[in-house]
This record gives sequence, C-alpha cells and structure tokens, in this order.
Amino acid sequence: MKNRMRSALACFLLSFFAYFRYLLILGAALIIGSFLFHPLLYAGILALVLDVIFSIGITVQVTMVGPVFKQDFTFQKDP
Repeated sequence: MKNRMRSALACFLLSFFAYFRYLLILGAALIIGSFLFHPLLYAGILALVLDVIFSIGITVQVTMVGPVFKQDFTFQKDP
C-alpha cells in the first residue's frame, strides 16, 4: 500500500510539474492582465485550480490498478 501511495504521489508530482512552464506563463500573463481587467485574476485562479484537479484525476486513473491475481500460465504440450 505504501508503494502504491508513493508511486501515486510521484506520478502526480510529475504530471503537475510537467505543466510548470505553462502555469508560469499563464500566471504571469493573468497577473499582468489583471491590472487592466480585474476578472482575469479570477479566471487565472480558476484555471490553476482546474489544472490541479485534472492532474489529480489523471494521476488517480493511471495509478489505480485492480488487484492482480496470480495466474498460472500453462503451455500446450506437443501432441
């Protein structure tokens, strides 16, 4: 269970920081734009929150694996 949590955390951090450049550019543009048009600040915060939610959702879907049952593989014998 600990390994699954560690891999989920690692996958989340990797998927979140994969968007780091995008978030940095988006954040800078929205902060500069918020001086001219105030609702851009709220749109920027909403975009960042949605990005975090989608990153968590993708991480959970990727790392949630059902229990793996032991399977015996038998090879067909030659006749």
